[in-house]
Amino acid sequence: MPEPHVPLLVQSLLMAVFGSLLGSFSNVVILRMAEGRSVVFPPSACPHCHHELSPLDLIPVFGWILLGGACRYCRAPISWQYPLVEFAAALILGSSLWVCGGSPLLVPTAAWGMIWLVQAVLLAREEMRAPGPFLWSIPAFLLLSWMAGAGFRPVQLAAFVVGGAAGWLATRGPSPGLFFPWFGSGLMVGLAHPVWGWWGPAALVLLAGLFPRVPAPRGRWALKAVVVGLHVTGIALAIGLGVWQP
Repeated sequence: MPEPHVPLLVQSLLMAVFGSLLGSFSNVVILRMAEGRSVVFPPSACPHCHHELSPLDLIPVFGWILLGGACRYCRAPISWQYPLVEFAAALILGSSLWVCGGSPLLVPTAAWGMIWLVQAVLLAREEMRAPGPFLWSIPAFLLLSWMAGAGFRPVQLAAFVVGGAAGWLATRGPSPGLFFPWFGSGLMVGLAHPVWGWWGPAALVLLAGLFPRVPAPRGRWALKAVVVGLHVTGIALAIGLGVWQP
């Protein structure tokens, strides 16, 4: 007998739950790959008391709420980044399924949002020590373009130029801790050309040029908040309008 049809809303909610778990793993990627550490070993532990975390401690979003935003073992505060990234990942995957359904666009659209989410947080944290997160993302972009059947080859080349320009303008020198997050942002904004034309890349390059000139740290945080807003807008447009539509 054929299986009963599962409503799209239920599927999207289940995908959102999976997205929150993926967001929890993304927090590991953000913290460890930026420092050149393994994302698999050792198991997750409190960065303050180094006590290994239990599965209950790692429940996405609700675990942070139930713990009151503090470590169960030493009561050190837990950054709001953890639940925020988990919630954002849930929204990205849930909304991707809601918009794309079971079409071939689902995987590249959801992956696009997740990759850009990781890059946005890396840029905001300014703690990157190695280009690892971007070494795997470059072939991922090419693969996703091929999966969606989109002919983005000229735009891909332009995106590398935009990314390089943004990284150079934001750092004004050999500072990989800043260059690669800005490069990743420029790359993603350039690849989003089908949704918003060239105003997005132009805005990001302008902001990158202003970055070394604004007073630190408040001015830089305000400017980075604008850039992260640009990321959020790009993710929403990519999902809502179908940036990977052939």
